[in-house]
Amino acid sequence: RELRRLDSLARSPLYEGFSEALAGLPTIRAFGEKARAYFLAQHSRKIDESARTIFASTAASQWFSFRLQLIGVVVVTTVAVLGVFVGGGVGGQAGTYSISTVVDGDSGNSGGGG
Repeated sequence: RELRRLDSLARSPLYEGFSEALAGLPTIRAFGEKARAYFLAQHSRKIDESARTIFASTAASQWFSFRLQLIGVVVVTTVAVLGVFVGGGVGGQAGTYSISTVVDGDSGNSGGGG
């Protein structure tokens, strides 16, 4: 949630600067190449700031997804190993339950929850 807030805070100046440049286009043209270079540099800086927050958000999401998958692998492997040593129908039931829990838990990781 915090990363989404930072992303929207970084995009806000980008949108504001773009609309400001569109509104002041005749003035920018009147001042020539120096004004164009200034607005281009400002816009590039704002794009870089926005890209940093997008990268941080994507990296955090990928890391969280990796951790959940790793936990799922550990749970299923543990249940499978215990099922082999315990034997009987309990191992099969536990294996089915753990796999269904991991699959159901993973389907909720589509990037929107909170």
